[in-house]
Amino acid sequence: MYVAGKSSSCCHTPAGSGRRTIFTTPLWWTAVSCILLCLFGQLPGCWSDDDEVPLPLPDPVFFKVVRPSKLAYIYKALPARDFGSTFGHYPRPTYLVPGEPRKMCTPSEFVEAHHNMDGATVLVERGDCSFLTKALVAQEMGAAAILIYDLDADNFSQFVDMVDDKTGRGDDVTIPVAFIVGTDGYHFSNAFVEDALLEQIDIVMPLNITSEPNFMGKWPPWALY
Repeated sequence: MYVAGKSSSCCHTPAGSGRRTIFTTPLWWTAVSCILLCLFGQLPGCWSDDDEVPLPLPDPVFFKVVRPSKLAYIYKALPARDFGSTFGHYPRPTYLVPGEPRKMCTPSEFVEAHHNMDGATVLVERGDCSFLTKALVAQEMGAAAILIYDLDADNFSQFVDMVDDKTGRGDDVTIPVAFIVGTDGYHFSNAFVEDALLEQIDIVMPLNITSEPNFMGKWPPWALY
């Protein structure tokens, strides 16, 4: 394993060993030696054909709440790295409903829950099962997308990089999946608790924030993105 700050043996020789170092060996020979050792797998820190090259961190997506007015701000979400579909490029109105069950690790036994989630963006709490499992269960219950929020209600800035759980089911997820910070999740879920008549939170997602005048002033007051 390559350790930052450590030099590879072909590029550095301990003093007093009697062998030449990079300062006495022609630079071209040092470079050629490193390349050959790397190609034959003898140099730590080099790649191999068996290595998986991780996908880059996805770009964040933004959305805004239209109703209720107390939540009418612009929010940030981080899509899953290597499973699920994209949120697209054009703003579209949709609505957010709470997951049932809340952690979405198994499908709800209630028919009404399936009806409420059909075509909706579902708000799901992190924990007890993988992100991929939550996405598959929400998809099975008819969700059009899923937002997973952190358990820490005081987390107002840290996003989780959601990755495939390596169970061979990643390609089965066909809906968009994204993570939101715990503070946002708390305010969304708490809105349903405080108002029993609130059936959904109306949102626009994805949102092109460059078309939103003064969007920097529209972040929620509790967030620090």
